[in-house]
Amino acid sequence: MSARILNGATIASQIYDELKQEIQSISDAGVRPGLAAVLVGHDPASEVYVRSKVKACETLGIHSEKITPSEHCSTEELLALVE
Repeated sequence: MSARILNGATIASQIYDELKQEIQSISDAGVRPGLAAVLVGHDPASEVYVRSKVKACETLGIHSEKITPSEHCSTEELLALVE
């Protein structure tokens, strides 16, 4: 079996195109897809991860919201926010 070179950018573009069609179908059915990301604290890796998810939502036309409560919030406050 010979090696097969994959072009990540091309594959990602194809996946995004497929997702855009699915998202449009969901939207046409009256459902507004979205993502709410809750980021507590200042972990650089988590901030990069959430930023990439928000950017992906923008690209796909999905509503996104980044919620950043105080790093000192209690478990109860966080659970209430998620609920």
